[in-house]
Amino acid sequence: MVQLFRRRSPSVWRTRKGRATAAEIAALARDDRPVLYSHESLYHGKIFLQGERRLQVRDPVHLLAAHLSAFARHAWGGRGSVRCLFFVRNQPDWLASMYAQFNDKVPGSGQADFERQVDALLADPPARGGQVVAYDHWVVTLAQALGEDAVLPLLYERLQEPQTWARLAAFTERPELSCTDTADTPPGEQAKVRRSSPDAWRLKRPAVGRISRQGRKLLRRAGLPVQVPKAETSEASLVMDAALRQRIQTAYAASNRRFELLTGEELAGLGYYPAPGNTASAPET
Repeated sequence: MVQLFRRRSPSVWRTRKGRATAAEIAALARDDRPVLYSHESLYHGKIFLQGERRLQVRDPVHLLAAHLSAFARHAWGGRGSVRCLFFVRNQPDWLASMYAQFNDKVPGSGQADFERQVDALLADPPARGGQVVAYDHWVVTLAQALGEDAVLPLLYERLQEPQTWARLAAFTERPELSCTDTADTPPGEQAKVRRSSPDAWRLKRPAVGRISRQGRKLLRRAGLPVQVPKAETSEASLVMDAALRQRIQTAYAASNRRFELLTGEELAGLGYYPAPGNTASAPET
């Protein structure tokens, strides 16, 4: 499924392979209940891992929407509606967390490289993959592909609130999800990236003996076992200081206001906007 979304044209859902994949997913249904499919790699939003040439020719959000539309029309067929829910997170935290999650794969990674890449992102968002953190773009693009009622954005910052799970349960027609108990799970406890403080994320030390992706493919084709060494947490941290946070918030403020108008969500006080009195001019995103 993931490989079809990531490495094939949306036209794949017109083919025998695409229809067979849809049938495999449909077979997962129990008692005719809706199937929930979740995978963070259905789209390529890892903007810190992509080369500039690749970024300039791809909008990950548009590509995902095109796939979902084609999947619904040509592969899923009469099995029911196809819907999409997703979580958004304030842009400064999302960018820092994403970088810390994959920094061991970024050449020359560290605080200076992160700030350099953020500078490039804010200077030219489309050329650097900035569509993935323009949340109004998500809402509009997915609604055009699936219909307004088939798209539900939720706030990561409200993940533990019962109302979030109630909305998720109603949208998915899975009432048991509204009973999910998150009271004993602190925010971020299950996250892949550990914060060392509210404004700092621990970076990773590149694994010793790591083989390139191409090298791993060649070994697998030769029938040889491949073990990927795991990166270890280093003592270094990525710090999101107040000035950098404000610059990111200001750059995406217009996009976030449009997101609020489109969805009715309220983002104030959740890290999406600069603190009152600290606003600065920024280009529209």
